[in-house]
Amino acid sequence: MSIFEGTTTIPSASKRMNEVVAMVRMYLRDFSHLNRLIEGEESSDRMIAWAVLDAIDDFNTTPPFIGSYSINNFPSLSLLREATTIRLLE
Repeated sequence: MSIFEGTTTIPSASKRMNEVVAMVRMYLRDFSHLNRLIEGEESSDRMIAWAVLDAIDDFNTTPPFIGSYSINNFPSLSLLREATTIRLLE
């Protein structure tokens, strides 16, 4: 059982996607109880999931073409976390 399991609310997403979304949210510290400027979270779970997919697509379509990866076999979790964060902040 992962420490991120069951912390997000995207019922149609895979377990792995939900874990990555929760990890990114924790990395960004995007929790409503910590947010002093706005009420709620800055990024929704679905917005984070969209950024995850964008990050994976960018990795797969940027030379050198070393293979096609998905959320289940992405070669570096830290790279995925950072690329997702960049997509969210853009």
